This record gives sequence, structure tokens and C-alpha cells, in this order.
Amino acid sequence: MFLYPTPCSLYPENMQILAADIGGTHARAAVLTSTGGTLERVGEVRDDPTPQTLEGFLQWLRPLAQETEGIALAIAGVVLNHQRVRSSPNIPFIKQNVLDLGAEIHRATGKPCVLFNDMEAALAGELVAGALKGCRWAFMDTVSTGWGGALLLNGEIVAAEPGHTPSGLFEGRRCGLGHAEDCNEAHFSGGQVEERVRLILKQKKITIPKGTHPNALADAAVTHGERWAVELYRYVAEGIGKAWAYRLNLIPKIEKIVYTGGFLVPAMKLSLFRDTVRQTIQTRTSFPELHRDLPIEQARAEHGALRGAAHLYTRLQR
Repeated sequence: MFLYPTPCSLYPENMQILAADIGGTHARAAVLTSTGGTLERVGEVRDDPTPQTLEGFLQWLRPLAQETEGIALAIAGVVLNHQRVRSSPNIPFIKQNVLDLGAEIHRATGKPCVLFNDMEAALAGELVAGALKGCRWAFMDTVSTGWGGALLLNGEIVAAEPGHTPSGLFEGRRCGLGHAEDCNEAHFSGGQVEERVRLILKQKKITIPKGTHPNALADAAVTHGERWAVELYRYVAEGIGKAWAYRLNLIPKIEKIVYTGGFLVPAMKLSLFRDTVRQTIQTRTSFPELHRDLPIEQARAEHGALRGAAHLYTRLQR
């Protein structure tokens, strides 16, 4: 949990932090350098496939950290005490294990390392340089293969797991953690949409072109008004809208929703999907007058998770 980021003028001149963002498919990293009292200059961003083994990951990270003061690591998983990862089902070298990743990185690089949930870092990035500048009450979700998120509660950043809260549906589906059949991720994540799209296209004897993501075909089918895609996307949009409305019922002071994710960003560009989300929120919120014009915006901070992780690192190390 962190308070709203402090003024950038507190950063020492020429301080260098290696910020990395590790997901199920991509590992990204860049060195952030303070200049003129700000921690805004981002070096070249490395973007590689996520290593399959812990040793491979450490070999990837080691040379990047050589000239830095420390490492800020944003990771898609449950983070304990900013040092250990309890589970990260989509990252090959973690899966369901408990891993003292901070200690492993320190041994491999000789640098202090602080871990953050990836959405905790992404929300911090939006506060510093994106859609949440000036906000004190908000939440940010990513819906991609899975569903993650973080909260901003009166200026405090709180890592959360919105994808693993109940959806109210019981169809035998399982989320990435494998133990919550009725959770939001098990029904409304991009991974679940992809599974359904593949099944529908197989039944229709439609071949998915090589290099084309199934969800991209569904996006196009919605645009053309194809019934199967319209029904699927309306169902998913209602699920996301309900989840957001229920969170608004718990925290009615929320002043903005920010979203990102490989599935949700293109889906929200479709008027049917976007309008269904908003209509569902309006019918499910207990505060319709308060939430009628609630801003729902795409994340816009460039390299937000990297920036946010570096900023949070400096706070924790002070």
C-alpha cells in the first residue's frame, strides 16, 4: 500500500533504476534516470519473450542491472512483502509456486530488488504521468489473458485481485489460479473469450488464419453484426459492467475507472461493447445519479508499469 506519489523533485540527480515488467508472454525492462529533479527519462525499452526458467530470467536481467542503483520489478501475480511471489499462473518459472524472487534477483545481480504487483505499478504510472493525475479515488483493471487490477483509495494504492471475485455464475469454468470456478476471470477474461471463439469457429468450420488472434476475428465479427459475436461480446460486457458496478457500490466515492489489457482495449473501441458496459453499470449501481457520467478511460501513461514501479521503488527505499 502506498500513498499518492510524492513530488518528483525529491529524486537525486542522475539516479538510475532498472524497472522491469514481467508478464506471461513478454518481459520488458528499461533504465529510468533522474534528471532535473524528475524521474522521467526512460532509456531504451527491452521487450523480449518471457524466459521459461528462473535461470533464464536471471540471465536476461543481470546485464540490464549492471549500472543501476536497484531494481523495481512489476510482476503479474500475488506479491508478498514486496519480495516474494505467492503465485503467478501465467509466468512459466513461477506458476503456483511460492518464490522468494527478490532474494534470487539480489543474489544474481548484487542489487537491491523490490517487487510490485503489475497493476499496482501500472496504477502508480497513471498517477504520475497518465489518466489518473489529480485523482484520489479510482480503480484500474486490466483484462487480457486474465483479469487483474488495483485500487486508489483516498490517495493510497492498493493491489487487488478483481478477477478472482465471484461472478455469480457456476458453469464449471476455472480461472488461472484453478480454484475459483465462479470468479470473473473464469468467465469474462480475454483468455476465456478466446476459448469460446475458437470453439464457435470450429463449429462453423472457419479456419483461423496463421498469426491472427481469435479475439481479433471476434472484434471484426461484432463490427459486421454477426450474431454469434454480438451475443458473446454483450455477455462479456455485461459481466464486466456488473463487476465494476458492484465495486462502485462498495466504494461509491470512485471518481474514475481506468482500463487496459490486450482484450479490453480493442473491445472498448466497439460501441456495442462500450455502451453495454455503461448501461450495465447504470442499472446495477446503487448510486445511479452519482455514477451516470463517471469517466471510464483507457490507460495512457507511456511505459506506465515501468514508470510506476520505479516511482514506488524510490518511495519504499527512502
